[in-house]
Amino acid sequence: MSEVESNSAAAAAVLSDVEHLRDEARTARHAYWFPLMVFGILVTASAPLYVSPTIITESGSYGIEGQPNLGWLQQSFVGAPSPGLTALYWLGAILGGTAITGLWYAWYRKVAGLATRVQASLWAWLGATIFLVVALPVLGRLFTTWPITVHGTVGLLVVAVGFWVLAYLERSGALTVTVIVYTAAAIFGAAGNPMNWVYRLLGAFGTANEDMPFWLDSAANVLLPGLVLLVGGIVAITSDLRNR
Repeated sequence: MSEVESNSAAAAAVLSDVEHLRDEARTARHAYWFPLMVFGILVTASAPLYVSPTIITESGSYGIEGQPNLGWLQQSFVGAPSPGLTALYWLGAILGGTAITGLWYAWYRKVAGLATRVQASLWAWLGATIFLVVALPVLGRLFTTWPITVHGTVGLLVVAVGFWVLAYLERSGALTVTVIVYTAAAIFGAAGNPMNWVYRLLGAFGTANEDMPFWLDSAANVLLPGLVLLVGGIVAITSDLRNR
């Protein structure tokens, strides 16, 4: 082997080692299983807000007697049984989840020595939340926004915004797949009706209309996206433990 060939082989070996170390560092810095679990729990925990009985108020809108009226703050959640409580929950859940995610990555960086800089995703969650409570109600006066507010679950889409930015920052194919599936479930949960599928399935097995679980109607809109995040988090932490 000539000296040139020997040097080329050595350079190729060094380059391969560098790429391997880079891949290991990228894997080691991944810590996205935690926000997946946090937001998965928060999204799933919102289900009770959508199974409460509704009444017709004097103004003709739906609501639960004795619940808070937050005015414009709840306009993005008018489709929920109690828009006020639902708005408070989603604002607290998204802001709380954002803060916990930021603290988690800061702690992980100290312990592991490296971690993804997630500031952009935190700002994305905050910005989307501001849009939810400020811009969306204004747009609702100018354009038709009921397709995403009809069930009072538009908070699902806000969660998706931050995760799209986080998936870009983490450079993770697995997280990207999870976010794609979650976004599809979130859009369906915000604008669709998953329980229609359940009703059709139960009807195919001979369930009578009066036996249908109508109390679960809108809750299914958040349970499906929440389950996607939880499953994604479990898969991520299992993979992380196996790689370590």
